[in-house]
Amino acid sequence: MTLSDVEIDWEFLLQRLERLLDLAEERLEQQLQPWQPDAELFARSAAFWFDGEQLRCRPAVIEPEQPLLGLDAVRATLRRNLCQFAAVLPAAAVLLHGPAGGGKRTLVRTLSAELVGQGVRLIELDEDRLPLLDGLLEQLAEVPLQFVVLVAEMPLAQDSPARRILLRLLAGGSGGCPANVLLCVSSSESLVDAEARLPPACDLFGLQLAVPALTMRQYLELVGRLHRYHEIQLDLASVEHLARRLARERGRCSGRLAAQLLAVLAGSEALEQRVRAEKAAALTSG
Repeated sequence: MTLSDVEIDWEFLLQRLERLLDLAEERLEQQLQPWQPDAELFARSAAFWFDGEQLRCRPAVIEPEQPLLGLDAVRATLRRNLCQFAAVLPAAAVLLHGPAGGGKRTLVRTLSAELVGQGVRLIELDEDRLPLLDGLLEQLAEVPLQFVVLVAEMPLAQDSPARRILLRLLAGGSGGCPANVLLCVSSSESLVDAEARLPPACDLFGLQLAVPALTMRQYLELVGRLHRYHEIQLDLASVEHLARRLARERGRCSGRLAAQLLAVLAGSEALEQRVRAEKAAALTSG
């Protein structure tokens, strides 16, 4: 049997093809349709994640087990800038650069949370959502609030479509950002060259803040704070030994590393306590 011997229902195939094209067009229209703000959305929450189609609520207050050490000067400068923005005064777009896990996003989150009462709301997105940001900004411009838009882990050293979109917004192209939107960008890239200069593109950020890596002393101080916060039963000396070993294995000290270690230890101890309680209950009932 050859292909020419097969009877094909061309009318049926064309109908199916038309149906598939209709479905694809529907889906494309849904994706391109601009996000519409819910009147009550910003009253229900103060921090959000933009997934490219809509805003999703996220906890606004950073948990106390993530204290920030060695960042007093950076925090003070950033807070002053955000306070100006909250007061509808001139404020600069922000670039926070430094090692991963150093507290860049935590800084923006905590300071934004402090200004919720002054009408500040935080929106986070990844750099791959930047092509969809224009539609979001158009909608935010109509909302009587101040929005900090945080683009997380943005690559700035190399050219990319997302980078070009961001720089266009910063430069005021295609209308730029609305007056009630402040762009903050975090980057873990090694942006500083041999002469301690940032790439020329970074000049579009009016406020450039370097977030330094934690020293071993600061790292262990943070471990001690988290040890107390989680009420870890394992003695502090043993926990510090684990923390040093983990830092050597990862090749860095960071707040994220300390928080991860102590969270694992807290979970492990809680599980052991639960197992012991269940065994005791089983013996009692038996």
